[in-house]
Amino acid sequence: MRKFNLSFFMAVILISILFSCRKDQFAGDEQPNLDSIAPVARASSSIADRPMAATILGKQKQNPFSVKNMKIALDTLLAYAKKTGDRHLKSAENIKIEPTDLYVRFLPADSMQYNQLFADSTLTLFDIPLDYEIKKLGDYYHDSTVTSPYTWYYTTVKPDYVFPENIKHEILSELFIIEHHPDYTEEDIKDTANLKSAHVNTPIDQDICNALYVVSFKLTGNEQELNTNTRHLKSYDRKCKRRCIWRWCWTSCKTYYYPDGYIKIQKPNRKTEGLKGVKVRMWRWFSYADAITDSMGYYRSKASFKKIWIGNDIYYKIIFKGKGYRSNNRWTFKKTIFGADTWWKDSYGMGVHHPYGHSMTFSPYSAYWGICILNNAVYEYIDYAKKDGVSLPPYHLDIAAKRSSNYTSGAPLLKNHFNFSLVKENPG
Repeated sequence: MRKFNLSFFMAVILISILFSCRKDQFAGDEQPNLDSIAPVARASSSIADRPMAATILGKQKQNPFSVKNMKIALDTLLAYAKKTGDRHLKSAENIKIEPTDLYVRFLPADSMQYNQLFADSTLTLFDIPLDYEIKKLGDYYHDSTVTSPYTWYYTTVKPDYVFPENIKHEILSELFIIEHHPDYTEEDIKDTANLKSAHVNTPIDQDICNALYVVSFKLTGNEQELNTNTRHLKSYDRKCKRRCIWRWCWTSCKTYYYPDGYIKIQKPNRKTEGLKGVKVRMWRWFSYADAITDSMGYYRSKASFKKIWIGNDIYYKIIFKGKGYRSNNRWTFKKTIFGADTWWKDSYGMGVHHPYGHSMTFSPYSAYWGICILNNAVYEYIDYAKKDGVSLPPYHLDIAAKRSSNYTSGAPLLKNHFNFSLVKENPG
């Protein structure tokens, strides 16, 4: 086993060397050319060249998706319908505001609970609360009220979710997310005569859905998130209509955003290659999706972002949790403190961008450039090994990414503890 480990990591080192170089091999302070990134749909582009940074949160926001606030929004909507005689909006009187999801958080006490929590494939876990302002999206966050090495992890679950008895958890809020309601439909009720007969309760179409969200966002002080600009709309259904409730107006469209883009690395020859097999996370409030980059660094969300705020931005983050091409091999880069492994996954906050998508190139001056090189080395070794019949590394490989002023190294954390350091020069 020791011989296999050594051969695997020596191969990874050699692949890394092919793409690494010293800082003086780059001329001056030139930056990567974004023209080398193929445009994807209308995705924006940026350069990743900043140092590692913590996420900075602002104040907690009032939750427009809570059952309590959605009930208030429904009452307000029905009052308007009664006053104006709007028969379509009045049909919302039979809607039952009941929890479709629960907003929860978990606090693992040790590594066993941490691993148990992240092994639950039904959970998409965030290290930041989802109902707070984000002043600056960084790469990590640790709740200052928690004294242990672990922190609170936030997500949403269904009301019938069975919580692990041994892990501390809290239910923060009951949510009413209209798109998750069994009576929600993307069809227009007024254009479908027999639609109501097919539902046990009154169906909730996009028009009513949008109206409820607008009212709730207004009443909870989140109106700045309602972008009603519909120019340059990327929509699979171009039928848009203007709606108003008192002085609150918006444009309702059947809009489907599937964010996509390219994640690239600049090589010593100033050309770029894709960051392969890493996870790109996208979210906005309690809607979120993950995508995996392919061998070209391209990602595309399979889940759509279809909300009333047309063109409103979403958050993007790269999580260095790799997956081999057409293989079950997975690897995770972990952060280290003073050279010791922690249980925090390495990630890079891409920022807040349009739901069309966002493309990014890692500059050699980025603190994460070395990890990107190592990630691709592992990805390519697995690809070569499958083609050549060479033994593959462990299916679940943890790599502790260490940094200093002049290098980045990755120590594989193997069960037999035969650890070999992978070192490459990291400019800057």
